[in-house]
Amino acid sequence: MKRLFVGSAESLLSLKDCFMNYPINWQLDELGPQPGEVAFEQWLQMIQANLEQFEKNITSRLNGVSSKLGSSIDPYELAKLIEQYGSVSGDWSQAVSLVGCYASDQSDNEQYRKAEGAVAAVYPMLTRADHALDRLLKGIEDQPWDAIKNSPELQNVFPFLERRRQEATLRLPDHLADFAGELNVDGLQGWSRLYDELSGSVRITVMERGELVEKSPGQIAFDSPDRTDRENKFFSSQRAWESISEPCAATLNHIVGSRLTLDRYANRESYLTIPHSQNRVTSRSIDAMWEAISGCKSELVKYLRAKQQLLNLDSISWYDLDAPLASHSPAVDYQTACETILDTFAAFHPPLKEFAEHALSSGWIEAEDRPGKRQGGFCTDFPPSKQTRIFMTHRGTEDGLSTLAHELGHAYHAWVLRNEPLVMQSYPMTLAETASTFAETVVAEERISKCADKQNRLAALDRQLQDSVSFLMNIHCRYIFDNQVHTRRAKGELSARELNEIMVDAQKQAYAGLLDDSGWNPTFWISKLHFYMSDEPFYNFPYTFGYLLSQRLYLEARNDPSGFPASYDQFLIATAGVSAISAAKESFGFDLESVSFWNEALQPIRERVESFVTISAEVNS
Repeated sequence: MKRLFVGSAESLLSLKDCFMNYPINWQLDELGPQPGEVAFEQWLQMIQANLEQFEKNITSRLNGVSSKLGSSIDPYELAKLIEQYGSVSGDWSQAVSLVGCYASDQSDNEQYRKAEGAVAAVYPMLTRADHALDRLLKGIEDQPWDAIKNSPELQNVFPFLERRRQEATLRLPDHLADFAGELNVDGLQGWSRLYDELSGSVRITVMERGELVEKSPGQIAFDSPDRTDRENKFFSSQRAWESISEPCAATLNHIVGSRLTLDRYANRESYLTIPHSQNRVTSRSIDAMWEAISGCKSELVKYLRAKQQLLNLDSISWYDLDAPLASHSPAVDYQTACETILDTFAAFHPPLKEFAEHALSSGWIEAEDRPGKRQGGFCTDFPPSKQTRIFMTHRGTEDGLSTLAHELGHAYHAWVLRNEPLVMQSYPMTLAETASTFAETVVAEERISKCADKQNRLAALDRQLQDSVSFLMNIHCRYIFDNQVHTRRAKGELSARELNEIMVDAQKQAYAGLLDDSGWNPTFWISKLHFYMSDEPFYNFPYTFGYLLSQRLYLEARNDPSGFPASYDQFLIATAGVSAISAAKESFGFDLESVSFWNEALQPIRERVESFVTISAEVNS
């Protein structure tokens, strides 16, 4: 909150200048018509018409040349086609993001759910346009490709062309690609939307002030200082999620089964081929990352055992992992969270602060704690409008502050790229999570540096190490689970009971057997939305990848505080390039395929564990 000075009339500032009350609800009107309105239907029809026209233009181009497509590709003509593709795909992306915002804001609104289906029905048109573009690029031979590479008209979009040409080799054969795209509306995407409806209907019964009340899953957290409260919420949540276990098992089986079928017909090497391609990483980089993490698990166990002693627990259960150390965690209201983040960003990188203030004051964020919202949080882009929107639920805690910093990191990433060509504003989740987690780390480290009291410093370190456990253990269990499900699903469908067993086995491996025998979370596969995302298989390892890369960037920033911010912005621009591997290599010289790099990235975590264990021993003595 800005300070209010009282003085003469001449010295009085306007109310807006004296203090800023940042809106806690977002504003969506300027991004497009509201779903359910006639204008929305007309907008969607226009997007369909433009996609159809683009596909016709590409198809005409394909039919009008010889089999050696590259012999007559004119760079200027190709540049125009890419510009048109950016425009039509950007409009569709805008519609998807807008409907997603409305549906997340009011999960029980039938019009919004129908609009999600209507937008999804347009997706086959986009995939046909994609397939046509891929056929064009794939057919260009090496010699004319070299001419395109050196063409001034295509210099600013060539990384996009190069990436798409590579990805085209992984597509289904031409005669199946369009068919599969249309089938996905009622297949993969249909099952994914069914999960949204199932999970959106879940209500968890909890006791509040002597009365039983129903809460949305997003309103339930296991972060109470009272273990009985955490335990009751956990088992109430288990019962609620178990009530939809059978339809969710069927949904997950059909999503994974559909993917495996598509992989087989496209002759892909494995079920990880597409996740690696989408995230612009290599199997070597992911294997190196998990190898380094496995060698660091003992450090996290050391931290959790020290925390167990501080909490006076005989054992640790799933619902203890986020337990606070203090009996009364300090409340952080939304306005305070905003000001804290802005102050930290200002000290680190003024352009980041200026952007965050613009986003906060312009109604780009939905953070109100109320029933009817979907669970989780996200930042979604609106490239044609050069804007973003953030969805979250701020419950007046430090976690809410961290989530806001995290999502603003995402938003800044898109902001830095806003003036690039539309096709050069797309970046993989691995690097998206790098930007978001880096912003979160900058805020967290600044908070810790201001903690003089041992108890407060211990609590701040605990919050950071909770994140480490999430990224290095929780995400790891999801990755192990996903691998096991894809492997076993290839042999037949899996029952809800079997999925429970696979999940517990994955947790035992990822958490190094740390939790109590009765303390695991067998229904985690039901409650975690990420397993059911139709277009993003293995929506797990990119989080850990981005988190650890952000920690290595934090070391870089710590060693070069004056020069780092400018290099960081250039890195964000490079994330839209061909691969995450080359972006890190070209910007900072990092070798993401080496175990040694990931061990370096783990160093800040080791330091935090050492500090936590040392201070906890002093507090206990």
